[in-house]
Amino acid sequence: SQEVQTYFSGIELVTIDALRINPNSDLIYYCLSSAKHELGDYENSIKDINKAIELDEGFGNYYIFKGQINRNLENFYDAIENITTGISKLDPNDSVFYGNSFSFRGDIKYYDLEDFDSAISDYNEAIKYNPSYDNFLGRASANWSLENYEAALLDFNEMIELYTDEDDEYIAFLYSSRASIKYDLEDYYGAIGDMSRAIELDKKNSTYYQDRANYKFSLDDYKGTIPDLIKAIELNSDEEQDPPLKLMLAACTNWSGNPKRALEILEESKSLFEEQYLSFLFLTAKGAINIGLNKDDELEEGLGIDTK
Repeated sequence: SQEVQTYFSGIELVTIDALRINPNSDLIYYCLSSAKHELGDYENSIKDINKAIELDEGFGNYYIFKGQINRNLENFYDAIENITTGISKLDPNDSVFYGNSFSFRGDIKYYDLEDFDSAISDYNEAIKYNPSYDNFLGRASANWSLENYEAALLDFNEMIELYTDEDDEYIAFLYSSRASIKYDLEDYYGAIGDMSRAIELDKKNSTYYQDRANYKFSLDDYKGTIPDLIKAIELNSDEEQDPPLKLMLAACTNWSGNPKRALEILEESKSLFEEQYLSFLFLTAKGAINIGLNKDDELEEGLGIDTK
């Protein structure tokens, strides 16, 4: 905003005046660099932090900050090099900042470079010095990406224990994430339990109901999926998801022993399939149910559809 720009421009003017008085102050160059960084002027920000480093080569925090600037410039390998140098100059007794510096380097490896194994090594170091929620989250994400589901599950267990904020929606997200990992491990009952907890905390998230329906579906609990699918459809705001949800609802209703109601569900939602050019899916589903009822399978109508 204009107010923020005016504020940081003011800091820049003050620091320039201060440099006239003390041209060899590394702190003033750092403040100038920080102001330019906040304004998005990364190229000039890095020039000022270089000057601060030149004046005090032993202060590790300056290298860490330079790593942040280089990350913003998408110079990811330079950023890693900066942070590595900074870590070598930090005091390990300052366990929180020291540990979080490893986590910062891990974030670049994970999010920007997708070097998941190396990221995990950094998160391990971060957790050793600062076993915080955020550091477990980084490691859990990297483990999940590598399909190390057991390790990711342990990390999510730690996060759920450590998270203390009274933010029900975010706690629900943690339980839903752990449910997804349990599903990947084929622990369907455990996944249902965690997703039920997520729904208790956030009753308006359609995805949670849809996911719990999928977990029940994996157990062939077709009747159990139906209430969750109905709720997911009721809450759903993504129109592209409506046809798949309707198809699944019709299928589960059919397999629960009520093919007549399944056909009604399809007919009630026919316009959704036409709007999204999915009439072929509609006819396929309807034909499958009709075959089970020994009725005309819509073949003639289906042949008239351009499936492209």
